[in-house]
Amino acid sequence: MYLTVIVALAYIIFINYSLIITKKFEHNINNINHKKINSGKLLQTGGFYFLPIIIFFLFEEKNNIETNIYYLVCLLVIFFVIGFLSDIRYDFSPKLRLLFHFLLISFFIYVTNFFILKTNIPIIDGLLNNGFFKYFFTIFCIMVFINGLNFIDGININSQGYVMQISIAIILVLIKTGNTDVYFFELLNKFIFIIAISLIFNFFFNNILGDSGVYVLGIFLSFIVIDFTNNVDEISPLLAVLLLWYPAYENLFSIIRKKIKKIDPMLPDTYHFHSLLYKLINKLKINKSEKFKHNLSGIIMNIFLFPTILVAINYFNNSKILGLCTIINIFLYTILYFILLKTAKIK
Repeated sequence: MYLTVIVALAYIIFINYSLIITKKFEHNINNINHKKINSGKLLQTGGFYFLPIIIFFLFEEKNNIETNIYYLVCLLVIFFVIGFLSDIRYDFSPKLRLLFHFLLISFFIYVTNFFILKTNIPIIDGLLNNGFFKYFFTIFCIMVFINGLNFIDGININSQGYVMQISIAIILVLIKTGNTDVYFFELLNKFIFIIAISLIFNFFFNNILGDSGVYVLGIFLSFIVIDFTNNVDEISPLLAVLLLWYPAYENLFSIIRKKIKKIDPMLPDTYHFHSLLYKLINKLKINKSEKFKHNLSGIIMNIFLFPTILVAINYFNNSKILGLCTIINIFLYTILYFILLKTAKIK
């Protein structure tokens, strides 16, 4: 484990040095397809950092993974390429990216039979007996999560802190249920240290995930959570819903909001929950740097999500409590969103 951390730390320092020297892959705030509220020169190191490490971890566990590991690695690599092109090009259409996502995930599910098998929601579980519905329901869930994760990556710490909380929650649930022999227990143990290093660089320096990093993390976490839900019998499948509600709802809420305002849902903006929180903090005229305000916004968002993680860990097999907590979260998010919208005076 110590060797993994040392190698990962050395690797991210090498990436930073290389990108600074070459002056490549800096986040361009004028890119019309990216409306992150960060400004300045930000290094999009996420994909370069996470992709090779995650692939290495997967090959370490390849004998324990039922899904064809080579298809999964190919999916990660192609999603990285799509994210990389999105990071560096002005003209990479969001609609085209979404089409690529749909085709790639569809192909992966088709060749691997990697489906969501249960939800503990009677209506949906009944429909999952239909192969057509099961196929598109799995595609829909993965796409909503990945693109939602991209939406919440507008401020420091937010998305990476959230991914780390989910990973820790799964580890603790596996310990509680005595399922420490499954492959993703060791996989996530290592991953937590890896993402902690990335968080430190995101907090203190100018590292951001970029679309390439978000897509790699999104695919990886989708795979782990679905496998976790399908194969650990002691948990309720609604645990996955509770753990992943935030980016999924952020995505769906954003689409509905833009439809109401007659705006193209594919166009990015800075009217997300975390964006409004940052603007409110900025409005308070705190005599601190922009980076401090970004970090503070991300910390507040992670604190907001932390009670959900505690519920997930302690009530992992109680569908009623998990479902109720998800509904409460959605209600609180919606109410607080409009309070932030009004307080920050965003029209």
